[in-house]
Amino acid sequence: YHLNSNKEALTKLNKVLVNKKTEFNQEAKWYKALTLIKLKQTDNAKKLLNQIVIENGFYKSRAIEKLKELD
Repeated sequence: YHLNSNKEALTKLNKVLVNKKTEFNQEAKWYKALTLIKLKQTDNAKKLLNQIVIENGFYKSRAIEKLKELD
């Protein structure tokens, strides 16, 4: 993600998200949402951001702000 290799980042983030119990799950969802935004897939990004908000984790407030930016 930070190297702007968006398609590669998306592939790797999806691999992390296969395991729902990993400690990196929330972080992977957050960065996947940001990557989707970069790839102009805002509908999918919004769905993921809403999921982050519902899960009430570390990235909740950031997800709320990002959703406001996208509307």
